[in-house]
Amino acid sequence: MNKHSKSFGQSKKKYSQKIAVIFKIFSLFMLIPAAIGIFFSLFLLPYGLIIIFVVTLGLILFAGYISHSKGNLNKNEVISLWVGTIIYNGVPVIFSFVKIMPYLIKTQTTRPESSRYITYIICLNLGWIAAFSLAMFALKSDLKEY
Repeated sequence: MNKHSKSFGQSKKKYSQKIAVIFKIFSLFMLIPAAIGIFFSLFLLPYGLIIIFVVTLGLILFAGYISHSKGNLNKNEVISLWVGTIIYNGVPVIFSFVKIMPYLIKTQTTRPESSRYITYIICLNLGWIAAFSLAMFALKSDLKEY
């Protein structure tokens, strides 16, 4: 048997576990902005509670990605993880397209900096859509396996 076929006796990771590793790595990079957001949200109470709530949900998902990448979650927990990820990344996209983008487009003629914000929102949306899509693929993969 080839000694490189299995690493330390572990079985091959599922597709959704590989996606969980991607989310875990990205979440690690997001911990610094999250900590900064929580710090500044303390000065913005009661509106800062929304930031604290969003960061807390992100940390819960982060713990789920770690557990799933190690294979420690059961079927229901894995499905809940991906559904939560889809909602967590889908809500900002919907909000930005329904509320923020129309406002920025409307004010673009009176406020020239609006075009810069439109570009920024589009880039954020591309990231959220990518995360949303990856979570959808992972959920589809898990639903086929179970």
